[in-house]
Amino acid sequence: MALGKCLLTGANGTFVKSHLIPQALSAPVFPGAYFVSAGNRVRPTRSFTSWYDPKIVTRKGEDVLADLDSYAITVLRMHKLVWSSWGEAPCLEPSLHRIFSGAKGYRRVSFENQDKIRLFFLSLLWRWAVSTLPVAAEINLSLAQQHQLRDMILASDSGDPMLFSVELVQLSTIGERQNMSPITSVKIIEDLDSNIKKQCLFIDSTLTGWSYILVCPLKLFRRPDLF
Repeated sequence: MALGKCLLTGANGTFVKSHLIPQALSAPVFPGAYFVSAGNRVRPTRSFTSWYDPKIVTRKGEDVLADLDSYAITVLRMHKLVWSSWGEAPCLEPSLHRIFSGAKGYRRVSFENQDKIRLFFLSLLWRWAVSTLPVAAEINLSLAQQHQLRDMILASDSGDPMLFSVELVQLSTIGERQNMSPITSVKIIEDLDSNIKKQCLFIDSTLTGWSYILVCPLKLFRRPDLF
């Protein structure tokens, strides 16, 4: 592996492979199967694992990310927020959510350590933002924002929940697994207190049983085609 400066800890050392999304949350349908990676006007390729970047962190930095990943995976499975925790069931247990309109519903989930869960999602955003892989091209935070996220992760400080607020959208039925990288789009959000509608950028990535959406003010991003 190459030598260089860890983008998370700042220490020099040997880089290690770092999954942009935990491998446990983006596994193929069965062992030995592969994903088809396509898009960005490049030739489709086969991949036997989820996206990883070999030049983001050294072992010390990866240990920090791995701790967040391990905790989040355990908690998400405990709350049946990923398909792998459903057993053989084709859909989410009816007792866990309430349907209010057609196929739409809601769940109330209480996390024992919501700050650490939030840090996990912020770490996903940081990984995609600092990665130079073509699949990460849509996630472009300013250098200042990358450093802010880095410092929050290192300090175990989840920060103001209104900054990079996180929404979870659970898929209540089993579907096809895929290796889709996050996409960005514009979303209108209405402030219920002021009745003012704000234009924000949201990052959406569908995994095995849920989507995570990170909502950010447009000014934090540098994507010319959205302005």
